[in-house]
Amino acid sequence: AAALIGVIDALNHYTRDVVGALEVPLQEPVLKNGLGLAANEYGLLSTFYFTPNAVMPLLAGCYAQIAGPTHCLIVFGLLASIGCALMLVSVSIPHYPLLRPLLLTGRVIAGISYEPLDFIWVPVFAPLFPNQFMTVSSLINAAQRAGSLLAFAVSPVISESAGPRTALALPCMLGSFLLVPALAAARAARAAASATQPSAYAGAVPFVCSIRQLPHLLRAFDRVYWLFLLSACMLYGLSITVADQLVLLPEFSILIGSPVVGALLERWKLSLHQRARLLAVTQFVLAASFAALASAACRPLAPVAVLGISWAVAHTCMWGSAKDVFPERYIAVSSGLAGASLNVGPAMLPLLFAPWAGKNGSLVILVLAGFAASASASFFALSQVLPHKQTANAESMEVRCFAPVNDVECASRILPHAEGIDEQGQSSKKIMLDPELDALAQSHR
Repeated sequence: AAALIGVIDALNHYTRDVVGALEVPLQEPVLKNGLGLAANEYGLLSTFYFTPNAVMPLLAGCYAQIAGPTHCLIVFGLLASIGCALMLVSVSIPHYPLLRPLLLTGRVIAGISYEPLDFIWVPVFAPLFPNQFMTVSSLINAAQRAGSLLAFAVSPVISESAGPRTALALPCMLGSFLLVPALAAARAARAAASATQPSAYAGAVPFVCSIRQLPHLLRAFDRVYWLFLLSACMLYGLSITVADQLVLLPEFSILIGSPVVGALLERWKLSLHQRARLLAVTQFVLAASFAALASAACRPLAPVAVLGISWAVAHTCMWGSAKDVFPERYIAVSSGLAGASLNVGPAMLPLLFAPWAGKNGSLVILVLAGFAASASASFFALSQVLPHKQTANAESMEVRCFAPVNDVECASRILPHAEGIDEQGQSSKKIMLDPELDALAQSHR
C-alpha cells in the first residue's frame, strides 16, 4: 500500500508541475507543435487547477471521516484519471476546436483531486504504521519530490526533442491510469488493516452525527494543533515564493535527504517536544540561508544547498509528526483542514510580493528570511506547550465522545468498540463528556 500510494503521489506531482515546467513551450504557435495558448489562457490552467485546493481538502477530509480514507482514495483517484484523460485527448488532436475547453476542463477536474490525493496517506497510514510513521512519511515526501523533479528536469528535455505536446501528453497519459494504483492501494490497505487492526477504517468516528456536534468537534483541535498548523503554513509559504532557478537543488535535496532523515528520526525516537525544537532550529537555518542569498557578496550555491538540507529535515519532521499532533479520532478531517490551510495561507504570499518582486529581488529574499524566522518562533512556541517527555495519548486510554450518547445510532458509530450500548445509549465504557454535552444528554433523556 505504501509503495502504491508513493506512485500515486509521484504521478500527482508530475501532472501538477508539468504545466509550470512548460510555460514557454505551451505558448508556442501550433505550427511549432505548441498549443498556441495566449498568456491569459496559460494563466487559467494554473488558476483553475489550484483554486479548488482552498476547499477540496477539507471536503475530502470530511468524506474520508465518514466513508473511510480508502474510499476517498478511490473516488479522487477516479477524478484524477478523468481529468488527465481529458487533457490527453485535448493535446493529442491538433487544431481541434474544443482543445482549450477540454484542456481547461481536464485541468479543473485534476485540480479537484490533487490535494486530497496529496494528504490522504496520513489517515490511511496512521493506524497501519503506528511505530514507523516517520519513515513512511519520509518516503512519501521523497516520492512527491520525485514527481516534481520529473516535471521540471525531464519535461523541458522532452519538449526540446519531441515537442511540447508530447511533453504534456506523457504525464497526462500516465495520470489517466491513476485509478489503477488507487484501487490496488485501497485494497492492500484494507487487507493490512484487517490483519492488524480490523477497526482501522470501518469504525472511524463520523464527522457529523448532527449539526449540533460541529462546535464540539472544533474543541478536539487544541492549541497544539492550531500552533502546528500556523507554523506549517509559514513553512509552506516559503516554498511558493522561491525563484524557479533555485527549485531543483532544494527539491533534489529533499528527494535524497528525506528517507535518511526519516530513518534517523525514527531511530532516535524523539519526543514531539524535541521535534518541535528541531523544527524551530531548521527554520532559523532557513532564515540564515535566505539572508545569505540576499547578500551580493555570497555565492548562492552554498546557501541553496543548506536550504535544501534544512527543507528536507523540516518537511520530514513536520509530516512525520502529523500522527502525534492531529486528533486521533478525527485524523481524516484534521488532515483535510491542514491540507486546505496549507494551500490558502501560503497562496497569499505571491500576491503580496507580486507588485514589487521584480524591482527588488534581494528585498523579497529578506522578507522570506523574516517569514522563516517567524516560523522558527512559532515552532519554538509550540515546543513550549508540549510536555518534555512523550506521554500516552489520552484518547487511547479513554473513549472521548463529542455528541449526546443517548442517540443510539450516533453513539454506536462513535463508540464502535463500546461494550453493551443499551436502548438508552448507555455504554459500559468510560465516556468523557463536556459539561454542556452532559446537560444536553440529560435533557434528551
